[in-house]
Amino acid sequence: MPHWSGQRAIVTNHTESGMTQNAALPRNQLIIAKLGTGALTGGGDQLDEGLIASIAKQVAEIVAAQSQVIVVTSAAVALGRSIIGLKGKGRGVATLQALAAIGQHHLMQSWEGAFAQHGLTVAQALITRSDFTAGRSAVNIRRTLRELLGFGVIPVINENDVVASEELSETLGDNDTLSAALTNLMAADMLILLTDRDGLYDSDPRTNPDAALIHHVDRVTDDILAMAAEMPSELGRGGMASKIRAAAEATSWGTSVVIANGKTPDVLLRIARGEDIGTRFEAWGRRRPSARRRSLGPLFVRGQVVVDEGAATALRRGTSSLLAVGVREVRGEFTTGDIVEILGPDETGVARGAVSYPAGLMRRLAGLHNAEVRQFFEAEDNASATYHGEEMVHRDHLTLL
Repeated sequence: MPHWSGQRAIVTNHTESGMTQNAALPRNQLIIAKLGTGALTGGGDQLDEGLIASIAKQVAEIVAAQSQVIVVTSAAVALGRSIIGLKGKGRGVATLQALAAIGQHHLMQSWEGAFAQHGLTVAQALITRSDFTAGRSAVNIRRTLRELLGFGVIPVINENDVVASEELSETLGDNDTLSAALTNLMAADMLILLTDRDGLYDSDPRTNPDAALIHHVDRVTDDILAMAAEMPSELGRGGMASKIRAAAEATSWGTSVVIANGKTPDVLLRIARGEDIGTRFEAWGRRRPSARRRSLGPLFVRGQVVVDEGAATALRRGTSSLLAVGVREVRGEFTTGDIVEILGPDETGVARGAVSYPAGLMRRLAGLHNAEVRQFFEAEDNASATYHGEEMVHRDHLTLL
């Protein structure tokens, strides 16, 4: 049973079963369940309607236990390809967008029919990464999803591939990233990533028959990411590496994550009850109120802020905001609310966070003490600048790296 600690991957591999199937389902929990293309198609070119029916039945049981579920679904492009009989994966962006438009309608019909069998209504929401970087759009997403959940409706979410060309690159953008962003935005209690594999292995099980399943990961490290990079997806756009990055982001905000095989019988119910299935990533970050959450994953970064050693040390404690006096350099162009990466004086990543001020104004504030920041905004020459407080990045809008 391998175990790594210290600066290496912190993982434990064991086979003890967790809670039994007789355990009660949780109440008042929000679960986000993401199903990948591999899970939904079973490696073929057709939707696995039986799996969709099973997932709908399990979600209905969780909802009946007075919890809530958001479904994030992939497979629109794969389904579109199957419907028109197009062979091969490698296509240009325009073709992929057209396939998504064809497949999305049929994909939603499958989900709608499956949930209708249990008296549940679904609502489609198509979202892009840019919706999470625009503050007002993010607030609207959260409000709408809360209303839907309050009505007892099941939100079924996919990326808006038809308009978001950057997401259609076969190496950038995926529903793992989207599900992590939603998890953070909604302050979900658990993120479940269902795929066509049993979880994270210590090597690729397709080429190594002795590959061992890793049951628990306490913290995502470079070792874990390197392990996952060796296991790309054959069907979807994510692969194991994108799932690990999603887990890293969600756990940093205090949400636990499980990667499991969607074909496992009653997989959602068993995970919800606490059974030891797949690979579980333990939550380690400080939970924040959902109203203060933003997705701080690397794909959302718009610039960099270099800080001095004192600021880097204070930020690493996890209880401090970034003040102007600690800022040494501002790189790139960004506006209020955008995500930046905060680097220490040695260029090592310290944190990511949503900025209180645009890049140009932050450059003028860099190095100023709090009193000087207030004086800056009180000056007549700066009357057009809006004061958002002394913090360049508030601690509630930070996640440590």
